[in-house]
Amino acid sequence: NESMRAAIGQRLYAQHLSERLTAAHRQQLRVQQLESVLNERRRMMGEMQDGFGATLSSSQTSLERGTLSVPEAALVLRECVDDLRLMMDAQDPDARDIATLLGMLRHRLQHRIRSAGVQLHWNIGELLQRQRLEPTQALELLRILQEAITNALRHARARDIEVAVSQVRAQIEVQVQDNGRGFNAGSVAGGRGIRSMQARAARLGANLSIESEQGA
Repeated sequence: NESMRAAIGQRLYAQHLSERLTAAHRQQLRVQQLESVLNERRRMMGEMQDGFGATLSSSQTSLERGTLSVPEAALVLRECVDDLRLMMDAQDPDARDIATLLGMLRHRLQHRIRSAGVQLHWNIGELLQRQRLEPTQALELLRILQEAITNALRHARARDIEVAVSQVRAQIEVQVQDNGRGFNAGSVAGGRGIRSMQARAARLGANLSIESEQGA
């Protein structure tokens, strides 16, 4: 009887410990999920503040001073809407591979590109790798390409912009190329836009290469 009572007590104690461990594990998962949500919210708020939030703020100042025309303000608003939609696209669970992400980018920006009188050429080769990207990685990639296309539209005076994707051995290469007036890549290496692209590429684990010459 003493042995049976001891065995039963041990089993009850073990069950009690197991239930407590399970409850603690669930609590830990809830805390981790909450932290993940809060971190993602902070990241999104930072993206909004650094992206179209800063653009809207500076545009508001220009409007109040009378230095921004209505067509210019409309263009800024369109860019901000595109920016917000890209952020939402990056969160889409169905948009995790590069081909799908670029298709979304094309859909978001093609009207703006056509409105600028520029012809968009899309060249996506066969990709052997279909690595799924996390939302943060997807947004980094979209931001880099958005910055490159926006720079071409604003400064290059190009007639054509080409976005090409190919697989080079074990790596996927994405190119944005225009036939505009070009620039001295070394002289603008410290520009805010290029610094942002470089920082995003580093966080993505990618290599960023910018090639251009003045007038070419």
